[in-house]
Amino acid sequence: MDDNRIDFSSLDPLADPNRFERSVRAVMAGVTQATDPHPLLNAISYIGRRVVLATGMAAISMWILMFLALNPVVQSGKGDTTMDPVEMISTWAEADSIPLDVDVLQVMELLDAR
Repeated sequence: MDDNRIDFSSLDPLADPNRFERSVRAVMAGVTQATDPHPLLNAISYIGRRVVLATGMAAISMWILMFLALNPVVQSGKGDTTMDPVEMISTWAEADSIPLDVDVLQVMELLDAR
């Protein structure tokens, strides 16, 4: 065994109280600077959260309104008369033709919404 002891005094934080206090203040200053957001970024983040919230509420509202529609009605292609989408597609199938002035995708979307 070696009788030479290792000097750990340089690792002791309280050996030099002034140095320790400077180190703590430097660390705290860095933390304070890191947590202070830039005012412009803070404003953009605030507005962005509000926009996301508003669009989410609008989407949920439209989704609820779409599913609350119990009997969707579309134009049948014969003027002002309206009928149920299932009845309309059945009529087209019996006649073996689709009117030119009817949006087939709109009718199919109404059937999917049920």
